[in-house]
Amino acid sequence: MKYSISNYYYVYYNNVIDMCIDRGYTSANNTDLEDLKLNRQNFDIAYERHINGEYTALDIMPFIIVDNKGLPVYVTFIEHTREGTTFIKNILTGIYNQLKSVLELSKDDYRTELLQRAHCIIIHSNETKSGSQYHPNFELFHTNKFFLNVTKHSIVPQHIMMTEKERKNIFEIKNMGLSTCPKILSDDPVNLYYNGQPGTVYKIIRASKGIYFRVVVNGKPSPFLNQFKRLIK
Repeated sequence: MKYSISNYYYVYYNNVIDMCIDRGYTSANNTDLEDLKLNRQNFDIAYERHINGEYTALDIMPFIIVDNKGLPVYVTFIEHTREGTTFIKNILTGIYNQLKSVLELSKDDYRTELLQRAHCIIIHSNETKSGSQYHPNFELFHTNKFFLNVTKHSIVPQHIMMTEKERKNIFEIKNMGLSTCPKILSDDPVNLYYNGQPGTVYKIIRASKGIYFRVVVNGKPSPFLNQFKRLIK
Protein backbone atom coordinates (compact mmCIF):
# COMPACT_ATOMS: atom_id res chain seq x y z
CA MET A 1 0.00 0.00 0.00
CA LYS A 2 1.36 3.40 -1.01
CA TYR A 3 0.99 6.18 1.53
CA SER A 4 0.76 9.89 0.74
CA ILE A 5 2.82 12.46 2.63
CA SER A 6 -0.32 13.57 4.46
CA ASN A 7 -0.87 9.94 5.57
CA TYR A 8 2.58 9.93 7.12
CA TYR A 9 2.06 13.25 8.85
CA TYR A 10 -1.26 12.09 10.23
CA VAL A 11 0.57 9.18 11.88
CA TYR A 12 3.42 11.44 13.09
CA TYR A 13 1.00 13.85 14.70
CA ASN A 14 -0.91 11.23 16.66
CA ASN A 15 2.21 9.24 17.58
CA VAL A 16 3.86 12.25 19.22
CA ILE A 17 0.75 12.64 21.38
CA ASP A 18 1.00 8.94 22.29
CA MET A 19 4.63 9.55 23.27
CA CYS A 20 3.61 12.37 25.61
CA ILE A 21 0.93 10.13 27.14
CA ASP A 22 3.40 7.26 27.61
CA ARG A 23 5.80 9.62 29.35
CA GLY A 24 3.11 10.55 31.84
CA TYR A 25 2.67 14.11 30.61
CA THR A 26 -0.62 15.81 31.44
CA SER A 27 -2.81 18.52 29.99
CA ALA A 28 -2.78 22.00 31.43
CA ASN A 29 -6.55 21.92 32.00
CA ASN A 30 -6.73 18.31 33.27
CA THR A 31 -8.37 16.95 30.14
CA ASP A 32 -7.38 13.68 28.48
CA LEU A 33 -4.42 14.07 26.11
CA GLU A 34 -6.15 11.60 23.80
CA ASP A 35 -8.56 14.44 23.03
CA LEU A 36 -5.71 16.29 21.28
CA LYS A 37 -5.65 13.70 18.52
CA LEU A 38 -7.31 14.90 15.33
CA ASN A 39 -9.73 12.93 13.22
CA ARG A 40 -8.70 12.65 9.60
CA GLN A 41 -10.95 15.43 8.33
CA ASN A 42 -9.71 18.02 10.83
CA PHE A 43 -6.12 16.89 10.35
CA ASP A 44 -6.34 17.32 6.57
CA ILE A 45 -7.55 20.90 7.05
CA ALA A 46 -4.59 21.69 9.34
CA TYR A 47 -2.14 19.89 7.05
CA GLU A 48 -3.35 21.86 4.02
CA ARG A 49 -2.64 25.07 5.89
CA HIS A 50 0.78 23.71 6.90
CA ILE A 51 1.95 22.88 3.38
CA ASN A 52 0.65 26.21 2.09
CA GLY A 53 3.02 28.17 4.29
CA GLU A 54 1.27 28.37 7.67
CA TYR A 55 4.02 26.30 9.25
CA THR A 56 2.55 26.37 12.76
CA ALA A 57 -0.80 24.92 11.70
CA LEU A 58 0.14 21.48 13.07
CA ASP A 59 1.97 22.79 16.13
CA ILE A 60 0.82 22.03 19.66
CA MET A 61 1.42 25.29 21.47
CA PRO A 62 2.72 25.64 25.05
CA PHE A 63 0.34 25.38 28.02
CA ILE A 64 -1.70 22.61 26.41
CA ILE A 65 0.63 19.73 27.39
CA VAL A 66 2.74 19.83 30.56
CA ASP A 67 5.75 17.57 31.12
CA ASN A 68 6.78 15.77 34.32
CA LYS A 69 8.72 18.80 35.52
CA GLY A 70 5.76 21.12 35.09
CA LEU A 71 7.14 22.75 31.92
CA PRO A 72 4.82 23.56 29.01
CA VAL A 73 5.48 21.34 26.01
CA TYR A 74 5.79 22.80 22.52
CA VAL A 75 5.52 20.38 19.59
CA THR A 76 6.48 21.74 16.18
CA PHE A 77 6.89 20.28 12.68
CA ILE A 78 9.77 21.83 10.73
CA GLU A 79 10.48 21.29 7.03
CA HIS A 80 12.15 24.46 5.82
CA THR A 81 15.43 24.33 7.78
CA ARG A 82 18.34 22.71 5.95
CA GLU A 83 21.02 20.85 7.82
CA GLY A 84 24.31 22.69 7.88
CA THR A 85 26.42 25.05 9.94
CA THR A 86 23.39 27.08 11.08
CA PHE A 87 20.96 24.17 11.48
CA ILE A 88 20.35 24.45 15.23
CA LYS A 89 20.53 28.25 15.17
CA ASN A 90 17.78 28.41 12.54
CA ILE A 91 15.56 26.06 14.54
CA LEU A 92 16.01 28.07 17.74
CA THR A 93 15.37 31.33 15.89
CA GLY A 94 12.19 29.93 14.39
CA ILE A 95 10.94 28.76 17.77
CA TYR A 96 11.81 32.14 19.29
CA ASN A 97 9.73 33.93 16.66
CA GLN A 98 6.75 31.72 17.46
CA LEU A 99 7.02 31.77 21.26
CA LYS A 100 8.62 35.10 22.19
CA SER A 101 5.32 36.62 23.27
CA VAL A 102 3.84 33.46 24.77
CA LEU A 103 6.89 32.77 26.95
CA GLU A 104 8.05 36.39 27.31
CA LEU A 105 11.48 35.63 25.87
CA SER A 106 14.10 38.36 25.73
CA LYS A 107 15.92 39.02 22.47
CA ASP A 108 19.40 38.80 24.01
CA ASP A 109 19.12 35.59 26.05
CA TYR A 110 16.15 33.78 24.51
CA ARG A 111 17.99 30.51 23.87
CA THR A 112 18.78 29.92 27.53
CA GLU A 113 15.37 31.20 28.60
CA LEU A 114 13.64 28.89 26.14
CA LEU A 115 15.20 25.80 27.69
CA GLN A 116 14.22 27.01 31.14
CA ARG A 117 10.62 27.89 30.28
CA ALA A 118 9.52 25.23 27.77
CA HIS A 119 10.07 21.66 26.62
CA CYS A 120 10.46 21.65 22.84
CA ILE A 121 9.82 18.55 20.73
CA ILE A 122 10.80 19.17 17.11
CA ILE A 123 9.73 16.83 14.31
CA HIS A 124 12.01 17.49 11.34
CA SER A 125 11.63 16.15 7.81
CA ASN A 126 15.26 16.35 6.69
CA GLU A 127 17.49 13.30 7.06
CA THR A 128 18.77 14.15 10.53
CA LYS A 129 21.42 11.71 11.67
CA SER A 130 20.54 9.77 14.78
CA GLY A 131 22.17 10.40 18.14
CA SER A 132 21.45 11.27 21.73
CA GLN A 133 19.23 14.27 22.37
CA TYR A 134 20.70 17.74 22.78
CA HIS A 135 19.04 18.62 26.06
CA PRO A 136 16.22 17.18 28.22
CA ASN A 137 14.06 20.11 27.06
CA PHE A 138 15.17 20.21 23.42
CA GLU A 139 14.39 17.03 21.49
CA LEU A 140 14.84 16.64 17.76
CA PHE A 141 13.31 13.70 15.89
CA HIS A 142 13.37 12.79 12.23
CA THR A 143 9.91 12.14 10.81
CA ASN A 144 10.88 8.55 9.93
CA LYS A 145 11.22 7.84 13.65
CA PHE A 146 7.55 8.59 14.17
CA PHE A 147 5.90 6.47 11.51
CA LEU A 148 6.13 3.46 13.81
CA ASN A 149 5.90 3.63 17.58
CA VAL A 150 8.96 1.63 18.64
CA THR A 151 7.46 0.78 22.05
CA LYS A 152 4.50 -0.95 20.38
CA HIS A 153 6.67 -3.25 18.25
CA SER A 154 6.10 -6.93 18.98
CA ILE A 155 9.79 -7.65 19.67
CA VAL A 156 10.35 -4.67 21.99
CA PRO A 157 9.71 -5.55 25.65
CA GLN A 158 7.95 -3.21 28.03
CA HIS A 159 10.24 -0.53 29.47
CA ILE A 160 9.25 1.22 32.69
CA MET A 161 11.24 4.24 33.84
CA MET A 162 11.89 3.85 37.55
CA THR A 163 11.76 6.61 40.13
CA GLU A 164 14.86 7.24 42.23
CA LYS A 165 13.12 5.72 45.25
CA GLU A 166 12.16 2.59 43.30
CA ARG A 167 15.68 2.31 41.92
CA LYS A 168 17.29 2.54 45.36
CA ASN A 169 14.91 -0.04 46.83
CA ILE A 170 15.45 -2.64 44.11
CA PHE A 171 19.21 -2.09 43.99
CA GLU A 172 19.42 -2.58 47.74
CA ILE A 173 17.45 -5.81 47.53
CA LYS A 174 19.57 -7.11 44.65
CA ASN A 175 22.82 -5.71 46.04
CA MET A 176 23.39 -3.80 42.80
CA GLY A 177 24.87 -0.43 41.94
CA LEU A 178 24.73 1.81 38.88
CA SER A 179 28.23 0.72 37.94
CA THR A 180 27.29 -2.97 37.90
CA CYS A 181 23.86 -2.57 36.30
CA PRO A 182 23.66 -3.55 32.60
CA LYS A 183 23.56 -0.55 30.25
CA ILE A 184 21.24 0.99 27.68
CA LEU A 185 22.64 3.74 25.46
CA SER A 186 21.14 7.20 25.50
CA ASP A 187 20.61 7.05 21.72
CA ASP A 188 18.65 3.79 21.93
CA PRO A 189 15.28 4.38 20.20
CA VAL A 190 13.31 3.30 23.28
CA ASN A 191 15.26 5.67 25.52
CA LEU A 192 14.78 8.51 23.06
CA TYR A 193 11.04 7.81 23.13
CA TYR A 194 10.92 8.18 26.91
CA ASN A 195 13.56 10.96 27.08
CA GLY A 196 15.64 9.11 29.67
CA GLN A 197 18.82 10.82 30.84
CA PRO A 198 22.18 9.28 31.88
CA GLY A 199 21.58 7.58 35.22
CA THR A 200 17.92 6.79 34.48
CA VAL A 201 17.09 3.14 35.23
CA TYR A 202 14.52 1.10 33.32
CA LYS A 203 12.73 -1.98 34.51
CA ILE A 204 12.34 -4.17 31.44
CA ILE A 205 9.68 -6.86 31.42
CA ARG A 206 10.27 -9.66 28.92
CA ALA A 207 7.44 -12.12 28.43
CA SER A 208 8.40 -15.53 29.85
CA LYS A 209 11.94 -14.30 30.56
CA GLY A 210 11.45 -12.25 33.68
CA ILE A 211 12.45 -8.72 34.72
CA TYR A 212 15.70 -6.98 33.83
CA PHE A 213 17.19 -3.60 34.68
CA ARG A 214 19.18 -1.22 32.51
CA VAL A 215 20.83 2.10 33.37
CA VAL A 216 21.16 4.82 30.72
CA VAL A 217 24.72 5.76 29.77
CA ASN A 218 25.97 8.20 27.15
CA GLY A 219 25.64 6.87 23.63
CA LYS A 220 26.52 8.38 20.27
CA PRO A 221 26.43 12.19 20.51
CA SER A 222 24.01 14.26 18.48
CA PRO A 223 25.41 15.21 15.06
CA PHE A 224 24.98 18.94 15.72
CA LEU A 225 25.90 18.88 19.40
CA ASN A 226 28.81 21.30 18.99
CA GLN A 227 26.48 23.80 17.30
CA PHE A 228 24.06 23.47 20.20
CA LYS A 229 26.78 23.94 22.83
CA ARG A 230 28.10 27.08 21.13
CA LEU A 231 24.62 28.60 21.15
CA ILE A 232 23.58 27.54 24.66
CA LYS A 233 26.07 28.94 27.13
